Amino acid sequence: MSTATSLTAYKRREKQKQLAKYVLVGAVIALFFFVALLFVWRAYTIRHMQDELENLKIQKIQAESEKKTLQNLLAQQHDMRLIEYLARTELGLVKKGEVKFKVCVEGSMSSQGYCTESGPK
Repeated sequence: MSTATSLTAYKRREKQKQLAKYVLVGAVIALFFFVALLFVWRAYTIRHMQDELENLKIQKIQAESEKKTLQNLLAQQHDMRLIEYLARTELGLVKKGEVKFKVCVEGSMSSQGYCTESGPK
């Protein structure tokens, strides 16, 4: 009976060794796929960040252009000719003694007799 017991114990140990090999191979394969998935995810993240960087560069260029435009307007804020031009064109102001005329095109009169902004279409 000791031979049968030792043979059974030997087979059990062999099965355990075989199972350990399968578990080890499975763990190595799982680790390989995990590392591969990690690399793919990182590549996706890097690509997404590169796209975001390009968008930010474009926004920076636009902001610098707007900054330059605003700096030019700020530099011109004390230019009296520009102030007069804006007052006349944007606000419709006139100097003392001047009379402002508004020419109405036929078909641009309202029912109350006032000129409308848009003429006939």
